[in-house]
Amino acid sequence: MDPGATLTSLSPEQRGRFYRYLRDNFGAHYPEFTAIFHHLDTNFPQYCRVKELFESLEASKLVASQILTAQRQGRTIDTIYDLACGHGLVGILLAYRFPRKRVVCVDLERRPAFDAFVAAWSAEGFSLDGEGSPLSNVEYREADLNDVMGELTDKSCAVALHACNEANRDVVAGAIERNALWGVMPCCIRSKAYLQQCSIEANDDLRYTLLSGAFANEYKAQLIRSIDPSITGRPVFIAGGLDYTTAATELLEGNGGAVRGRLNLNPPKAPKSPSTKMPLVMPGRSPEIS
Repeated sequence: MDPGATLTSLSPEQRGRFYRYLRDNFGAHYPEFTAIFHHLDTNFPQYCRVKELFESLEASKLVASQILTAQRQGRTIDTIYDLACGHGLVGILLAYRFPRKRVVCVDLERRPAFDAFVAAWSAEGFSLDGEGSPLSNVEYREADLNDVMGELTDKSCAVALHACNEANRDVVAGAIERNALWGVMPCCIRSKAYLQQCSIEANDDLRYTLLSGAFANEYKAQLIRSIDPSITGRPVFIAGGLDYTTAATELLEGNGGAVRGRLNLNPPKAPKSPSTKMPLVMPGRSPEIS
């Protein structure tokens, strides 16, 4: 995908495919997503880069499934850290999915996109009983990610989407040290950090895949998944921190579930067009483990 393409720059057919993706993947439990992203597109079009929207939506499903898997194992997760978060959309999606968990988005500088996303959810999202407003459980902290690693506990989940080089290492090593869940989608991985004795001559895609495997092995990852590579050339999600007694076939079943949304509403119809190639896996409703 063109990194600079925004929803506004797409053709009507392409925009229809994006809203069809929202409907097919989230509409059963979050029909309001179409209104939320339409609000964003109308009021803050500069923050609606298609590649980043797809990356964040797909990554949030994987992280949510990891958290649900941990909770099925009897684990309590009360805080999610979106580290080196950039615009913070992954953290926002997770905060909306898990309204009773605290979500801390951390980066060196708070970006205007974060406030635009919060405004869209506040305008079009739904509050649960006892929740003052949508996303009342999320905060943005301007800090180096290493300054907050000491807060992690065995009830935390640390996430980093497309952090670079040592940031991935710091997130994972810090989470392992504190028995926290962790999940990263690396952007850059230095070969000499994990394959010191190896000379690599390969194209960029193969190099990235190989180094992702070396990274996963270094930190004894339990899960390796990929989002659709047509979204990004850096699609590999690597995660760990789950109960090692769990069989591999039990890990990351489903795609994150849902606990809110007005299910009696019909999602707005998208223009008829060929469906996007995104995986069409419907979320399962699981409010008892939110």
